[in-house]
Amino acid sequence: MKDDEFKIYQEEKLPDGTIPIDPATGEIKEVIVHEHVYKVKDDKEFVLCYVHLLNAMKRDMTLAEICVFAFLVERYGDGREFSVNKSMRELICEETKVTNIGTVSNIIKSLCDKDVPMLIKLGRGLYRVNPRYAFKGKHDLRNKHLETIIFKLKKKA
Repeated sequence: MKDDEFKIYQEEKLPDGTIPIDPATGEIKEVIVHEHVYKVKDDKEFVLCYVHLLNAMKRDMTLAEICVFAFLVERYGDGREFSVNKSMRELICEETKVTNIGTVSNIIKSLCDKDVPMLIKLGRGLYRVNPRYAFKGKHDLRNKHLETIIFKLKKKA
């Protein structure tokens, strides 16, 4: 099996949901097992989103904040640091239909200032998407990035 594949096995059961058992021997009679192989087309198309994100979207995010956050998760949700300079703000405006770069700056600040920040400010103009909300990659890698974020936040406090 390749890295980009995963298998699911499914046993075929009787219509009432039971597995056929031979009453004389107690052995399971022939059970047909179907093997399904699924191929993952591209890692970049899949992002783990957590309940924290859904709750935040429902409770206290504007549509513009959701659009900007989605833009950032799509490009930097894998834990990479990114800088938000003038050309980045212009690109965000173009891609998300936010009207001006000042609004983008306000949205970035708002995403950093949430009770549990959606963006982690690492330095002047340098950010990282908080993997507590969304992460593009494997779960164990997400946990490593989350530990790094927690360590940096404790160090600042």
